[in-house]
Amino acid sequence: MRFLLSILVFSSATFGSVKAASCIDGFDLVNDAMCVKLVTDQVTRDVARRECNLMGAHLVTIENQIENNAIFKMVMSANTQIWLGLCVLMPNEASVKGFWYSVDCEQPKAGYICEIDPVDTCVEDTLKGYCYWAIGDLTKDEAVNACAKTCGGQIASIHNDAENTMTSYGAFGPNGDHGPIGYARIGAQLSSNNLNSWIDNSTWDFSNIGYQNSHVGSCYSISLRDQEVARGRWISADCDYQMPTVCRRRSDAKCPITPSQCTTPTYLSTANSTSVESPNYPYPYCTNPVGPCYYVLSGPSNTNLSLRFPIFNLDTNSTISLYSSLSDAPPFKILSSSNFDGTSTWYNSPSNIIKIVFNDRTIECNSTTAIYSWKAEFQTSTTTVLN
Repeated sequence: MRFLLSILVFSSATFGSVKAASCIDGFDLVNDAMCVKLVTDQVTRDVARRECNLMGAHLVTIENQIENNAIFKMVMSANTQIWLGLCVLMPNEASVKGFWYSVDCEQPKAGYICEIDPVDTCVEDTLKGYCYWAIGDLTKDEAVNACAKTCGGQIASIHNDAENTMTSYGAFGPNGDHGPIGYARIGAQLSSNNLNSWIDNSTWDFSNIGYQNSHVGSCYSISLRDQEVARGRWISADCDYQMPTVCRRRSDAKCPITPSQCTTPTYLSTANSTSVESPNYPYPYCTNPVGPCYYVLSGPSNTNLSLRFPIFNLDTNSTISLYSSLSDAPPFKILSSSNFDGTSTWYNSPSNIIKIVFNDRTIECNSTTAIYSWKAEFQTSTTTVLN
């Protein structure tokens, strides 16, 4: 987020380096610095802010004339006024030339532009190999999904003093005063039998709890300033309370492909990726039913390619067919909810290609609360695996 970018000079000098790259699926790169998504639905500012937060993003902030010009072009092309990060609107009128005007945030409805950091933009802890970033006000469950949208990130776990400092200072800067409460969610949680654990299932080998009270909540937040507890100490928090969250991921993580729809085939190789996911992942693919979807995976010419599904939740009507060539000559495996062999099973292609054809035949998305989604991991292999 832009409050993260504003403190990168501090964080880079103190903790490590900052990377910049491309945008996650659904966002467009503007001026080689901003990843934005224009939504033309007419909503109030509060609804717009929340919808952006659910994407792991925030309402766009504009910091200079170049950015203002770029956003104004988007507004004019979409023919709708839009909400900005402040309580202001940018009209879609050429005569105003990109000027903003203040409004009552609860009354007018407008489109909006969400902004998220480029995929490889983060505050990097070069010693431990993790990248940290902050996202806006969400519940714990919403934050889990929002963190995952950026290269499979997770709510930050903390395992030593250095990581604790990184979480408190690195993601929010030296002032650390983000929002009125001055706290940010971390991945610690308290079980019903009063045992602490991390949401990412890592070992509980470090604690900096300043105040624990299960009546307050079974989640934890980290203090960003000296208040009820000192900066960097942890305090109990309600898991359903919407608050800022610190995410982290491995800095060398290869970002999975998460297309929102299947308008064209997706081509991937082991040189630039190791996983692929269902449309709209980590949300159900039935929220945006399209298909069939084609994914072509490839490895070096002298290898075989193998694939497994660590996540496989298909509805009863959909199938995944695996081919060893670009042609549609018989698949070497057809998978469904009734014949899946398990998450540890690797499926082997006799060639260096696996073509995945996902036939989404979901009939009624609203009739179930099941999270229909899948994730595939692929690699070159010379071992014997199940065909």
